[in-house]
Order: sequence, then C-alpha cells, then structure tokens
Amino acid sequence: GAERVANIAKFPEENPYPVIRVTRAGRVLYANDAARRISGILVGRNVGKLDPAILDFANQTAVAGRPASVSREYDGLTYSFECVPVGNAGYTNIYGRDISARVLAERRLYETNRELEAQIKDRTGLIELFQAILLATEETETVEDLMTRCMQLVRRYLGWQVGHTLMVRDGAMKSVGIWSFADGFEGAALKSASESIDFDLDNTIPGAAAAGEVVWRAGKNELSGLARETVFNDLGIESGLAFPVRNSGEIVAVIEFYATRPEPPRPDLVKAFEHVARQLGRVAERTHV
Repeated sequence: GAERVANIAKFPEENPYPVIRVTRAGRVLYANDAARRISGILVGRNVGKLDPAILDFANQTAVAGRPASVSREYDGLTYSFECVPVGNAGYTNIYGRDISARVLAERRLYETNRELEAQIKDRTGLIELFQAILLATEETETVEDLMTRCMQLVRRYLGWQVGHTLMVRDGAMKSVGIWSFADGFEGAALKSASESIDFDLDNTIPGAAAAGEVVWRAGKNELSGLARETVFNDLGIESGLAFPVRNSGEIVAVIEFYATRPEPPRPDLVKAFEHVARQLGRVAERTHV
C-alpha cells in the first residue's frame, strides 16, 4: 500500500537523467535533482520556468497530441528530451537522457564519410587526369603542345591559379611563353618577371626541381628568398610546386604551378606527378627532344 506508493514516487527522483512536468505556460510542476543540476534547463525566478526552446517544442507535442523528441545542448553535453503530453491534464511530462556519446559517434561517422567521399572524388579526378594526359600524348604533334596541354590539365585539376612550362634550350632552362592562368587571375607581372630569371639556379622552384625531384613548397615562409618573391607577395601566391621531365635521363623541361592559398604537400600527388613526368618523358624520347 503506502510503502509501494512511496517507492514508486522515488522513481523520478532517482532517475540519473532529467524528469520534468511542465504546464503550457512554462511553469514547472516538478523537476528531479538531475534536471536541477544541469544549468540552463530551468530558468527564471527560483528556476521555476522551463527553457523556452524545450517549452515551445513541448507545447507543439501537446497540440499534436502525441509524444516527440527534441535535442538540446547543456554544459557541453547533448540531451534528448522526449515530451509526452498528458491528455487534458494541461501539462506535459518530459524525460531527458544524455545522448552525447551517440551524437559524437554520428559526427565522427559523418566526417569519416565526407573524407571518404572526398578521397573517392579525388581519386576519380586523378584517373580522369591520367586518361586526359594519355589522350593528349596521342593527339598532340609536338612536345611543346603536349607540355602546354598537360600543364593546363594539371593546373585545372589542382584548382591552382598559375601553370608555367619551361624548356631547356641551348643548355639553359628558359621560359618559352607557355602559361595557363585561372579566370580572373592577372599574371602579367609574373610573366614579365620570369623573362629575365636564371631558372638554373636553386633560388627558383623550377631550378630546385631540375635536380630531378618534385618540389612542393607551401606557405609564404617556404617562398621566402626566391627570385620572384616580390611578385609572389604582390599576387598573393602562397604555394608552389614543380616537376621535371626527363629525356634519356636529361632534364628537358620543368612544369611549375602556383596557388594563392597554402597547399601543404601531399605525398599521393607527388607520386602522381612523378607518373605524369614519366609519361611526358617517354613522349620526349620518341620525338627526340
């Protein structure tokens, strides 16, 4: 009898999660200790009112006449509140529970899925790039035309602002006027500055690449001290990379790219550009550049 009723009455108070009974006007008829310990659920004078966001939702469930749940964050944790309207009694019972672990897991899953989708998109883009370059090797008639087409394809794949092909002529690496710029990018100053540069020196990214490896530098500090540093700064360039093209072991060309944002080196793309360089090198060998 009385003992049983007393034990049942303890259930809401012993619940480790919030249990609340509230009128449509927002007056809290009951709130257990768990609800009172969480800052923000109960508000107003003597914390006798319910958070308006939960109250609005609770009243919507009362109008609809059926239970529903809403999520809110308090003290860095996420809680789900099931709002259960009680007939014509004029109040709604609200049962909260901590779903922070589930929400965190869902966020991580979402982020993982986004990363996987980005990787798949990136891999698909690389495959399409390789196919386009292979097609270009079959369709173009001169090495210069091939370098131009390859430079354009790589720049667009990267989404960078500048592409530039340099060829070795009379034993020196020179700009031969083969450029590709993103729409809206003003590259005249860079073209002008590149006409008088000795690219065989290692104070240029192409000069460093002429040693035989892909060179990738990200951030203004990495571009500091280079021959065209002033122009890079004026144009907002913050990243650069270049890869060499060989013919029978000799460097015959270097293709360089620049971006107006920091782009950290990616080992997978370095390998991809090494593959592209080998493709171009085989064409150079066939055409006896």
